[in-house]
Amino acid sequence: MPAFGGAEVAYNVIDVRQAYLQKLLKQALATMGHLRQAERSIHFAYEMVALSHATARELGHDVADQADRPFVEVSGRKGLG
Repeated sequence: MPAFGGAEVAYNVIDVRQAYLQKLLKQALATMGHLRQAERSIHFAYEMVALSHATARELGHDVADQADRPFVEVSGRKGLG
C-alpha cells in the first residue's frame, strides 16, 4: 500500500456550501499544532451548478426525483454531472 499524507499542498475542490467546514478543518489542524498543513490546505470553492429539466433529460439523466424543483442540481456524488 502506498504511503499517504506526504503531500506538500492539499487542494480541496468542493462546493461553496462547504466553506465553513473547510475553515473549521484548517482551524482544527492549526489547533493540533499542524500549522504548515493548515496553511497548505486550499479550498477552491465553486458555486452550485444547475440544469433545466429539459437539458438534464437531453443529457440522458433521469430527473424524476427532482420534478418538484424548478431546476436539476448537478451532483458528483449522485453521478449527475
